[in-house]
Amino acid sequence: MALYTFFFEFRNGTYISQIRARNYLEAPRIWAEELDLPSIPNANEILRSKLTESLAFDKPVRLQGIQRTWCCSLIYVSRALLHFTQTAE
Repeated sequence: MALYTFFFEFRNGTYISQIRARNYLEAPRIWAEELDLPSIPNANEILRSKLTESLAFDKPVRLQGIQRTWCCSLIYVSRALLHFTQTAE
């Protein structure tokens, strides 16, 4: 399975984590399921639920001109943005 690195911008903080997934389409869902909420101030299961809902609605969009890198808009989470890249090992 491929390694993906996620950059989660949320409420004036940047949170970076890595997960393994079969492909870029399933990677955001796995990331949301495995996200370490205690490492993010004021995060709770409601945030996880809204992330999951947003990611089910909006599929990753490849960033033009950058290889193996995508963006996900998180329409149900205010002041948040998610970028991720397939990471070479």
